[in-house]
Amino acid sequence: MHPASPSVGDAATAIVVGATEHAGILAAFAASHGEYYDAVAWRRAKDADTPWYQAGGPMYVGSYDREGVARLVKDTVRFGAETVVEAARRSGVAVGELRAIASVQPRRWVPAAIAEALGRPAAIAPQTFDELAHLGGCGVVTNLLEARRQGLLQSDANGRPATACLYAQGAGFTRAAMIVRFGS
Repeated sequence: MHPASPSVGDAATAIVVGATEHAGILAAFAASHGEYYDAVAWRRAKDADTPWYQAGGPMYVGSYDREGVARLVKDTVRFGAETVVEAARRSGVAVGELRAIASVQPRRWVPAAIAEALGRPAAIAPQTFDELAHLGGCGVVTNLLEARRQGLLQSDANGRPATACLYAQGAGFTRAAMIVRFGS
């Protein structure tokens, strides 16, 4: 019922991380771009906009910087690819070794576009947008589950565990990626 639901969705997810002998988090990378703080913002009204922390009318996803929004939209795939590359570099895993990319999905085509920008097939970046829409950071978890359902996280024929990347971005602008190795 919230006016932002079509843009942000309404979901909650969690990932439980525990000790293991063979799998785990290999590396993570995150960056924040304060220059975009006004690009995507919660707004109340175009003319009498009270701050989010004060009482007021309903809120919607809006912007105080339309040019910033245009730059973010234009650079969404580039930011995603650069973040995955840096996380992979820190992990010592080549991007070509990633068997799955579980990405945020602000639009249905974003996960596949990030994979293709990395020179990888779109099939390693499943999306659940058609079924669930944009879920913010929760889209990463739903797409990780979809990657598992598709068999992308299974060990290969030689018993080598699958390596995947989890990537999310958010308003503000923040972006983060983690390289994860899965057991059999």
